[in-house]
Amino acid sequence: DYLGGSQSSQGQIVRITNLNALTYTLSGALPAGTYRAWVRALKVEGAVTYTSYWSPISQFSLV
Repeated sequence: DYLGGSQSSQGQIVRITNLNALTYTLSGALPAGTYRAWVRALKVEGAVTYTSYWSPISQFSLV
């Protein structure tokens, strides 16, 4: 989530539902401001989907 700064606040700046890598690089720069992020793991076995708990929220600022 983008909590505001140089632009209006906005939810879900990046939402990826099928990432299979250990890293991810944004395709462009984020505007200056405060952000918060969290992740969780998903594992699909046949028709069953297992989900982990959400990670603690990480909040950071870009200037």
